[in-house]
Amino acid sequence: MNRQFALIALGLIITIPVFQSPMFSKQFKPLPGLHVVKSLPPNMVAGSTYGWEVSFVNPKSEEGLMNVTLEVTEKKTVVGFGEFHVEGTLESYDNPPREHHTLPLTFMETSGGIFQSQALISERFNLIKLEISSVPNLMPGEYTFTLTITVNYISDIIKSAVEFLNNMYNEKVKLCAESPKTAPKTYWLVSDNLWAFKALEKHDSKLSKTIKSKLIELAKAYNLPRDAQGLPISYKHEAVIGDTVPTPFNVTVQYTLYSNDYTIKTEIANGTTIMEDWQEYADLLLYAALSKHWEGKDNEAAALFNKAKEMWDGTGINDKATKADGYYATYKLGLLLYTSKVLGIKLDFETQLIATIWNTQDKTSGGIITSYKTDGTPLGDTNTETTSIIIIALTQK
Repeated sequence: MNRQFALIALGLIITIPVFQSPMFSKQFKPLPGLHVVKSLPPNMVAGSTYGWEVSFVNPKSEEGLMNVTLEVTEKKTVVGFGEFHVEGTLESYDNPPREHHTLPLTFMETSGGIFQSQALISERFNLIKLEISSVPNLMPGEYTFTLTITVNYISDIIKSAVEFLNNMYNEKVKLCAESPKTAPKTYWLVSDNLWAFKALEKHDSKLSKTIKSKLIELAKAYNLPRDAQGLPISYKHEAVIGDTVPTPFNVTVQYTLYSNDYTIKTEIANGTTIMEDWQEYADLLLYAALSKHWEGKDNEAAALFNKAKEMWDGTGINDKATKADGYYATYKLGLLLYTSKVLGIKLDFETQLIATIWNTQDKTSGGIITSYKTDGTPLGDTNTETTSIIIIALTQK
């Protein structure tokens, strides 16, 4: 029996401004507002495929995380899981010289009739092509399709994160505190403030220099191991700022340098025991990879990086620490992304990684939450260490 259903209306919500179409293409048309409803002929037969093209303009012409949500609803019944299937492509056009890029969009059905896809975009003019198909036994009804497109710009993620570090900075101590809730009066030289000064270099140079000067002062005062700039080191974390580190790594020891109305701490991998299993930890592999790169040994760097990359399980970095803890560490995403950019090795899951970072950013404070569960739910407090390495990674070109 041939069943038909009517497409009564197709709603489009674009949460970014759209402008006049470029001279070189007639596909990009100005939209009259942020919400556009288009009536379609009710001739889509159950079991068939419908094509839909949506164009929009990226007004900032800068990199952002595009989130696409297609929602299928019916007036009288609930749309069941698996009743529709969605495939798509994203066609993007640069500003001059008008290069054309095509990227497949993978849509996942998160609940009945709701499909989501993500992609990184940076070009100004974008065209989404969708193919929406229904199962042969779809019940007749008045179906509405609503498409929502949002773009979360990388620059905005960074800006909010920088504001978080500014709020974590204590003028009296001249350092950033560890975290706003769990340790608001604890100040780590390494890794927190070593990374914070690096993170702020291109976004708040004055504050960056202040923190750097305080680090150098305290490293000398407490006779800590230092690099050529006089900065305190841990024999691990300084690889992020361009220093080399020794391998294999020794066990890390935490030191309390000052404790009164506030606490100053640091950590140094100077224990008497060598970590025989250090290559089972993604962060240590990445510190070593960066170090080899700074030494000019890129083949060794790539081999170490690839070992860390292989620990990505589709949700996060599943290394020995994750297996023991039962949750993922967000800072390792930033460290992996940063190392990939430094080495020039593209991550094929970069979009998903950045989407996970965005999901762990506290939308009020701008800080990055330290951990997340296997289902992606953020876990724990925001902190300086995680937020700093994320800024460093997203800033790196």
